[in-house]
Order: sequence, then structure tokens, then C-alpha cells
Amino acid sequence: MKWFTYDTEVLAHDFLVVFKERDTGIHYAIHNDNEAIRKFITDNEDAIFCGFNTKNYDQYIIKAICGGLTPEEVKQVNDWIIGGGQGWECPLLDGVFFRFNNVDIMDDMQIGLSLKAFEGHLGTLSIEETEVDFNLD
Repeated sequence: MKWFTYDTEVLAHDFLVVFKERDTGIHYAIHNDNEAIRKFITDNEDAIFCGFNTKNYDQYIIKAICGGLTPEEVKQVNDWIIGGGQGWECPLLDGVFFRFNNVDIMDDMQIGLSLKAFEGHLGTLSIEETEVDFNLD
């Protein structure tokens, strides 16, 4: 069985999804290509996809992308979630369904511990904040 870690990034007119296969270490980066992401997930439908806070955020971004939403609509889903809405309640996702075996490693962590705090506790990882403003037009 294949395992992938993944993360999504969303900007005003762009989305990016990066997958890393556990056994091979190969990275797959897909930018603004709904069909390529849908095909990647479909081709690996029995794989496990895991990441941090994916249950509350990333799986809904993936759902929006696989549902054929434009980058601007994906940003609206992003803003809905970041603004405090629940992904399953986002009107843009009504009627969108796909199979996606998602595991959120945040579920196995101390409640309230952020990814940066977790990385800091490891003591061996360099923590770098992006300088990208996610509210760019």
C-alpha cells in the first residue's frame, strides 16, 4: 500500500498541492491543474494520504479542486475555512464527492499543539516562516 504525505497552498489565483511518496521519497507538485490532481488521487485511490490539520482544512481544498472549482473559487473555500467556517458546510462544496483516504496526524498530538511547536520540540528541524503574503491580489 502506498503512503503519501501532502500539503496544499492557496492564493488568490493559484493553488498548489504537493505529494511525497513515503517509500520512494518522490515529490509530485501540481499547480492549478484540477484534472491532474483528480487523476493523481484516482490513480492512487487505495493509498493513504496524510498530513497535518488535513481533516479541518486540506481535505476540503482537495475536495474543491477535485470538484472542478476555479483557483478563485478554491480561494473562497480557503477563506470560508480560515474565517471560522466548517469545510463540510461551505456552499461551494455542496454535492461534491470523491474518494480520498485522508489521515490527519494532528489527531495523534497534544490538543492545542501547533505544527511549529511540534517541530520546535523535535529540536533538529529548521523552522522557517514564509514571507509570502497569502492575501495578495
